[in-house]
Amino acid sequence: MKQNDESEHNVNAFITSFEQEVEAFKFKGIKSMIDYHSSYFEDLLEFNDWTTAMKYLDDNKEKVFKFLLEDHNDK
Repeated sequence: MKQNDESEHNVNAFITSFEQEVEAFKFKGIKSMIDYHSSYFEDLLEFNDWTTAMKYLDDNKEKVFKFLLEDHNDK
C-alpha cells in the first residue's frame, strides 16, 4: 500500500481491520474447538482462549505432533 502511495490513514485503517480479523479468527477457532467437546470433557480442556491454547501446544509439542501425524481414517 505504501508503494502505491496510499494515505497513512488508509494504511492504518487496513492494519486495524486486519488485526481485528486475526483476533476474530483466533476467538472463533478456539471457541469452535471448545464447543465441539461435550460438556463431559469440559473439565479436561486445558485452554479457554488463544493464549492458553498456544501455551498448551507449546507445553505438549510432542503429543500434538504425534497426534497430527497419526492416520485417523481407520478410527
